[in-house]
Amino acid sequence: MSATPNLSSTRKHTASTVYVQVPPSPFDLDQYQFLSARHVPTNNGGKLLKENTPLRAPRIHMSQSASTSSSSLKRKLSDRDSASSASLDTTPANSKKIKSASVGTPLKPTQVNANAINVEPAANACPEYPNGWTYCHQCCKKRDLDATIQCTFLESRTIAKSNTLKQWRCVAKYCKPCLQNRYGEDLENYRSNKKREAGHVEHAGYYFKCPKCRDECNCPRCRKSKGLEPIGTMKKAASTDKVSAKKAKPAKKETETQSAPPQPKKRAQPKPKPKPKILPAVKWTHIAPELTHTEVEERMHIREFVTRFNALSEAALHKPQLEELEQINGKFNGQDALDPASWVSDGCAKAIVLMLLGMLSGDENHAISEASQIAIGSLRNAGFSLTKVWNTLVEWQESIVDATSDEDAVPLEEPLPPSDFFFSQARRSTRTMASAATNTGIAIYGSVQLIPPILSLIDLTLELPGVRESLDEGGKEAREIHRKSREAIKVEAERWDAVKKQQEQTKDKAAFQEAKRLHKDILTALEKSSEVGQYEGMTRFAPLATDPEGRVYYALAPGYAEHEAAVEYIELFLSGVPLEKQKLKKKGRVLKPSEREDMHDWSWMILVWGKKPPSAYCPISDDGNESDEELDEEVERWWSFSDPSDIKDLAEWLVLAYDLDAEDSEHASLKGLATSVKDFGSLLEWRLREDKYQLPTATSAGGISVKSFYGKSK
Repeated sequence: MSATPNLSSTRKHTASTVYVQVPPSPFDLDQYQFLSARHVPTNNGGKLLKENTPLRAPRIHMSQSASTSSSSLKRKLSDRDSASSASLDTTPANSKKIKSASVGTPLKPTQVNANAINVEPAANACPEYPNGWTYCHQCCKKRDLDATIQCTFLESRTIAKSNTLKQWRCVAKYCKPCLQNRYGEDLENYRSNKKREAGHVEHAGYYFKCPKCRDECNCPRCRKSKGLEPIGTMKKAASTDKVSAKKAKPAKKETETQSAPPQPKKRAQPKPKPKPKILPAVKWTHIAPELTHTEVEERMHIREFVTRFNALSEAALHKPQLEELEQINGKFNGQDALDPASWVSDGCAKAIVLMLLGMLSGDENHAISEASQIAIGSLRNAGFSLTKVWNTLVEWQESIVDATSDEDAVPLEEPLPPSDFFFSQARRSTRTMASAATNTGIAIYGSVQLIPPILSLIDLTLELPGVRESLDEGGKEAREIHRKSREAIKVEAERWDAVKKQQEQTKDKAAFQEAKRLHKDILTALEKSSEVGQYEGMTRFAPLATDPEGRVYYALAPGYAEHEAAVEYIELFLSGVPLEKQKLKKKGRVLKPSEREDMHDWSWMILVWGKKPPSAYCPISDDGNESDEELDEEVERWWSFSDPSDIKDLAEWLVLAYDLDAEDSEHASLKGLATSVKDFGSLLEWRLREDKYQLPTATSAGGISVKSFYGKSK
């Protein structure tokens, strides 16, 4: 063979291998790093960084456009470049998947280190919760993510339709205080728990099975689902779980020695702002706009005095006349129910004067006693003319002055002038008006004109010894009624014990429930009857209290008929009457809904004089015509509360408006007012019942064959 080389093969090899001399790079290739490097350790001031420490963005001086990344511009690295890159590449050889991953491709959960720190802030991060927030399963409070831990246990459930088993991670999260106070466990111990457990997720970085998955959760919802009562606050729960907490303390010390260095202190949470007080919307209804504060107080005073001391007079008022005094404008609401400033009827006004003169007839002063007896005889034969009533009072005063030679012995005030309504109607002729005023020069056309003389007579009777003795005996009478009511309640308890024994033998649940309802109604009736009966012996004629804004509150005692019915009901339980013969003769008056809406009855409402508070509302009248004065909140007027729910709202409003529940409240003296208003509402709710007085019969007692459960007659 010829030694001459094959020129064609040489040319072919030369053409396929071309060497190009590349000038050295002007950039510092020591700073060059592979884009795919994820966990490249780097020198940091002589300290080797940890494997999972995130790198700073590499400083790449060359552009990464599409043109420079094309295959036409590829070139081999020089030996210097290869050595530089080899010195930087210290990644373990067994992590090929991580090396080949591109920058934009996210790693799988199994490839991420368990202790990797999430540098991106949570979606719900805020200044108060910089790490984000979540709700604790135990206390349902908003907690910082750094102070909570989520359960890693996998819950399993079989889908019925597809008959497949599905698993998902438990969503329950517990905060550090709840784990410590409720279960005696430490959150940091669970975070440092790296021991792999079956049935848990593997990418959480820790393993924690929450109390809910362990069937040990004592939160209110979990206990309710098991039919258990809640255990209360954290302090209470910590005291009940004292044994488990003591057992957990040694384990806590061991784990503290093995755990990581202590975590930095959490930021102090700001104190929650107190919730603003929401006052209840109280319904304020104004009444009697033409009557002033003094006019209504005078009518209250007369009504209370006559109801309290009527029995002390030789000429006491009868029941129909007492019922007229139960209303602000009298039973007939004035003349043809048109005069809003009117009072009681003429006959009732005359009866009041007779009653007061009957009390004065027993005065120690012989002149007053004799003159009063003569005046009573004259009034009984005078008819219903109020002018003659006034003339008789003038003669009575003159006879006392002549007998005592003292012009100030009986200061009798003059009557009021006729109302504007009377002059506008002009129903009486001029001749009648002139003839009526011939004796004294004063004509009386309405009972409201006699209010000042009646108040003068009441002032005289207050000095009588009989009135003072009645006031002293009032407390004793109230205590006696209370004692009888307690004894009647004891008798009812004995009857109920016998009924229960009978029902246990018959095992009739329906009859037992009916008997139990009757027993409760009887106990309520005895307690409320005791309250109504004790009003009779109390000293009255004073408002309940006055609030800081100057509003005055009034609550008048129940009427005479209700008092009599309440006392009879208590006495009947102590009389020894057999069950089948019991019958109440007096049931008291029950106000109809239409009568309550009129708001004329004294003892069936709370009255307030003053300005309406800004938080209250006033219902508009049916015709919708409200004057500017009626709508003005700066005008003082009379307000009424006749519904029990409105009265209870008023009591709640007093407590919240003046912060009466606080220990350092500056209006602590008003606690009695709020209590009195609330008690009046509860009593009124019972008084409005048609069946408030219930008595046990032989049938309602369960068919027990006994004549009576009651003791001896008192």
